[in-house]
Amino acid sequence: MIRHYRALWESHGVDAANIKGDAEAVTADFIQSGRQNNELATFPAEADGISLGSLACQIQYLPYPDVASSSQDT
Repeated sequence: MIRHYRALWESHGVDAANIKGDAEAVTADFIQSGRQNNELATFPAEADGISLGSLACQIQYLPYPDVASSSQDT
């Protein structure tokens, strides 16, 4: 997934010179933190060893933002 995220940025035209030197570590931390704190899941899509894309999702407990005051039953 780390290589895929980097390839994603490059596919959007971000020059490799403009990608942080520690991009792999930043991405690994992002994935680890997301899995631990936000129930993040990532799924690579590959065929014959070629990366085709990916999907990322995380669990949301409400289907909308919680904007009600604490005195309001939700």
